[in-house]
Amino acid sequence: MIECVSIVRQELPKDATVIAVGGIDSPERVSFSLSAGANLVQIYTSFIYRGPRVVKKLLG
Repeated sequence: MIECVSIVRQELPKDATVIAVGGIDSPERVSFSLSAGANLVQIYTSFIYRGPRVVKKLLG
């Protein structure tokens, strides 16, 4: 997933918004996604299985 974010970031215009999705289940994955060029991260499965408090945990 991180490799895809990097490729998409390189191919799109600088002002395009890139959203990383899938496998965002730890603060490290959030950080890797943003470092790879994502502007935003989407969580779904972590939110469903771990509840709304997961957001604070993912922000580190």
